[in-house]
Amino acid sequence: MFRKTDLGPDGIELAFSSDMAAVDRVAAAFRDHFSPGGAETLFDASLVLRELLNNAVEHGSRTAPDGPDAVVSCRIERTGPDWIRMVVTDEGEGFRREGMTFQMPPDPMSDRRRGLALVHGFAEEVTFNDKGNRVVVQLRCPPRRPADEPWETTALEETDMTGPRHLKILLVDDSNAARNMETAMLRELGYTDVTAAVDGADAVRILDAAPDFDLIVSDWNMPNRNGMELLEWVRTDKRFDGVPFLMATAQGVRRDVDRAVSAGAAGVVVKPFEPSELGEAIDEAVTGKPGGERERDETISQSVPKKRFLIIEEEDALGITIASEMDLVERVLRSARTFAEDFDPTPFPDLQQVLRELLENAVVHGNRRRPDKVVACEIARVRDDLFKVTVSDEGEGFDHRNAEVLASSAPRWEGTRGFGLIRAVCEQIDFNEAGNEASVFLRRSRETQYEVALEGDRAMIRPSGNITAATVDALKSRLVDLVDRGVGRYTFDFGRVEEIDSVSLTLFVVLVKMLMKKEMAPELEIVNSSENIQKLFNLTRLDGHYMLM
Repeated sequence: MFRKTDLGPDGIELAFSSDMAAVDRVAAAFRDHFSPGGAETLFDASLVLRELLNNAVEHGSRTAPDGPDAVVSCRIERTGPDWIRMVVTDEGEGFRREGMTFQMPPDPMSDRRRGLALVHGFAEEVTFNDKGNRVVVQLRCPPRRPADEPWETTALEETDMTGPRHLKILLVDDSNAARNMETAMLRELGYTDVTAAVDGADAVRILDAAPDFDLIVSDWNMPNRNGMELLEWVRTDKRFDGVPFLMATAQGVRRDVDRAVSAGAAGVVVKPFEPSELGEAIDEAVTGKPGGERERDETISQSVPKKRFLIIEEEDALGITIASEMDLVERVLRSARTFAEDFDPTPFPDLQQVLRELLENAVVHGNRRRPDKVVACEIARVRDDLFKVTVSDEGEGFDHRNAEVLASSAPRWEGTRGFGLIRAVCEQIDFNEAGNEASVFLRRSRETQYEVALEGDRAMIRPSGNITAATVDALKSRLVDLVDRGVGRYTFDFGRVEEIDSVSLTLFVVLVKMLMKKEMAPELEIVNSSENIQKLFNLTRLDGHYMLM
């Protein structure tokens, strides 16, 4: 069960079954409601919210009569321009708080006993009800953009575009990240009727089926018919007479521009471009009114390394290089979000929050906002649920061996909190020797699914995801049902399981005892298990009951 109630622009209320997978959904709902455009910094608030929800699910619901069927509710509302109030309630027995110090452990990244210390470290006020199963937190969350920092002005605010907004546009680009980013730019500029094609051949198919587009914007370098080949095809088809064709290219040299214009392009825009550059190119292509030749020549003569934003997309990695300018951070975060959603559409707010913290540190502290220095980042998928984020700058670095990079017991009062916040949510953080490159590993939490199939009198069970105390009850209910139906032969396929915790391991002992109690001759096997899981079964002597393969 997951229910969300919109309380207006300043509030949201959520209720969900006690399931760790729902925590990500709540965090994403919080982020999307309070900062849909990334205008606020929600990193501190998100950490607090996650800690409250984790505590309610893992500890509160354990003592609830309904266990995993218990409901956790939270209400989040802005109580002032700089304040957010969170109320989280579970159905557990509560706890006694007398004598608790709430001190942060030495390493919050690996020490899961940090409890409510992190909450007390960030929040201005933390109060509980008498029972201890309802907590109210007040914390500061000021808007990200101070009035006296004009660099945060968005491209849309900087640009006064007056061209037509009713155009039907075909956008052609083989890079998924680039397509999504350019589509977002077009929507910012007011163009909402946008169709995307993945390459020139796909564009031909779309145009053949619906030859009523008002504008074509195409990348140059693509497989399966490049931009120049698509342009030549369009210009030989009378159906598209008068339809402007805007070419986008990373080269931007005079020779290529002349070639595209000679072939019938209405204009060329050099990638990567800003929304204002794209808007001006569209207006010029549609109206036929050229801009100043001097300005155009200056744009074309720019080399790619001098551009403010460069993106390279591979199958399992996304590389982005930006100038040391804060207004580019949001563009990186949008691209990272799109990249992660290609593998799994479920929310992954930790990725954006950690990446933002790393990028801002690199821009502000590493490169000291010098626009001639660049920040490079790479987001790579290591496994289905594990991502690696690397961010480097051109600064002097710092001595990370002696620096205080752990979260203190009161991070909201720390003037230099360093990488403490990142360590609190990441699996691992590493630095290069100079200290101007950081690599972190982020795990995407996801709900473990149990696929169960009967093959004759044998049950085939394939879990996907780690088997932990938070998810094992779902497996237990399935096993009880199978035993009640008289099934005595089981095969567990652990090909998609990396870890089994000690609480969950007892279930496999219980299964043996249930089968013996029913006087069955259990036949149990585990296939495709990792070396670590095999060692675990050997240590607990479960290999005497289960055949490991």
